[in-house]
Amino acid sequence: MSKNAGRPKLWTREFSVLCSIVLTINIGMQMMNSILTLYIVSIGGSATIAGLISVTFMIATLIGRITNGKRCNSGQYKTTILLGAMLFAASMLPNLAVPSIALVFLSRAVQGYGYSGCGTAATAGAGYILPGS
Repeated sequence: MSKNAGRPKLWTREFSVLCSIVLTINIGMQMMNSILTLYIVSIGGSATIAGLISVTFMIATLIGRITNGKRCNSGQYKTTILLGAMLFAASMLPNLAVPSIALVFLSRAVQGYGYSGCGTAATAGAGYILPGS
């Protein structure tokens, strides 16, 4: 008989979906971080402006961790991760339509808040759905 017989499975459908969402959002965020400075310079900004935009993302992420954490503690991690993913994805679209530094500041703030929703909710969700050891 197997040593793991009777133990709950780790890789459930819900956990796999959660990991897939987080992986997708993290890949998107890393791609944005990699090309952001080049994009800012191409639309007339400087490396300093690109740095300030990165700080805007970090501050929005910090604020999001605080507000999204309260929502996740009440068990609403599924709603939080979906809203975060939608905010993160939707905030990339305006930069394609109108190349504007002011718009990049705004979209990076929204991305930061959405990214924090995904990260916070994924961690909370893993705590809710993973089997106890």
